Amino acid sequence: MLCLFKQHLISNEKSPNTISSYLSSVKAFIGWFQDRFQKVPKQLFVENVADYKVFLQQRGVAPSTFNSHMAGLRSWNEYLIQTGKQDRFVIQKEDWKKVQHGYASPAVHSEADVQRFIQTVLESKNKRDYALVNLLAYTGLQISEALSLVIQDLYLESQELLVRDGKGNKSRTVFLSDKVVRLLRDYLKQERSKYRLAEVSPYVFLSNRSQQLSRITVFKSFSKYSKLADMELTISPHDLRHFFCSNALEKGLNVHEVASIAGHSNIHTTLLYTNPSRKAMLAKLNLL
Repeated sequence: MLCLFKQHLISNEKSPNTISSYLSSVKAFIGWFQDRFQKVPKQLFVENVADYKVFLQQRGVAPSTFNSHMAGLRSWNEYLIQTGKQDRFVIQKEDWKKVQHGYASPAVHSEADVQRFIQTVLESKNKRDYALVNLLAYTGLQISEALSLVIQDLYLESQELLVRDGKGNKSRTVFLSDKVVRLLRDYLKQERSKYRLAEVSPYVFLSNRSQQLSRITVFKSFSKYSKLADMELTISPHDLRHFFCSNALEKGLNVHEVASIAGHSNIHTTLLYTNPSRKAMLAKLNLL
């Protein structure tokens, strides 16, 4: 059942992250249904969805997580209708919870924190990781976009790269600074060829075990470098995306330029980075 649903999502060109989220939500519902009724659900009923919503609320899941579950079930509901197993939608937008978005900027790490982190990666003498963290910090790419980047989509002479099927399933061109171009060239010329699968892999970032560097390996590396840098809070790949958006706005790029580079479909997402940081707001509150 889940395999067929996954193929449906892939055929509808959903992003890998969306597919993973939807599958996880549907799998959780099926698990709840089996525990309750000792069988696998063949379709969705309003009454079951209502009971499941109560179950999620009793577990105290966050509104954003609750909405993620509803989004996954809504997509499954659509799949069941398209395959003739159901004739109507039983999950409506009214089932979503309202989420109060924070006023503070999503960026939680200062420029000094990020620079200390990047310096720690430099001192590790791993050119691949150093090129990757700089790419994330100075282009705002999502980690999935960076790891899916292939050599043929790098245009270093014109200082740009092409993100295919990025955020929102949209392709976009991202400009590269002189520093990022220099670091990518250095990695491609001096280190990439040392990896065992370099000759057969189309990907920019790879490991000795795979043609494509994995997210798990990257997150482990970021945790290691954060500890070595004595960071109070671990820096994640997505934190560098937040840093880019905030830093770019502070350094003079306008909101529309940052939205274009980061691939934000809604300008209000970019505007969040114009808000003061949580630390700055607390400092002002302490003056009251």
